Amino acid sequence: MINLIIFLIFNIYSTTNSLSVKVDNIQSDDGYLYVSLYSNDQGFPIDISKADKTLKVKAKKGFVVVQFKEIETGNYAISVYHDVNSSGKLETSFVGIPKEPIGVSSNAKGFMGPPSFKDCNFSISSTNTIKINLGDL
Repeated sequence: MINLIIFLIFNIYSTTNSLSVKVDNIQSDDGYLYVSLYSNDQGFPIDISKADKTLKVKAKKGFVVVQFKEIETGNYAISVYHDVNSSGKLETSFVGIPKEPIGVSSNAKGFMGPPSFKDCNFSISSTNTIKINLGDL
């Protein structure tokens, strides 16, 4: 009985949310999209191994919508890249400039490098929807 009460209290006061991400401007059906959710600047926006969550979905020309579930209330940033050649990684030039389409939350653009977490973060406090346009950073 006590376990049931603790379970109910935990679920009543749970602060999990959901986030829908519409990725727009997808130029082909080739490859996959990697949509990554970050709660801090570690690895953002390129190193998906440091993301809190990453979703891999088949690319579809035009747009796709992905949904992150069970996200705690807080500040986050999203990065997306289109792995056109299905290599499993973001292809970059010898100086680190992405060769494949990429986008970030707030559709921020970087200056002399990728945009910062600070420029891309947003608050999640319930069910949220954001739109990201793929292109060049």
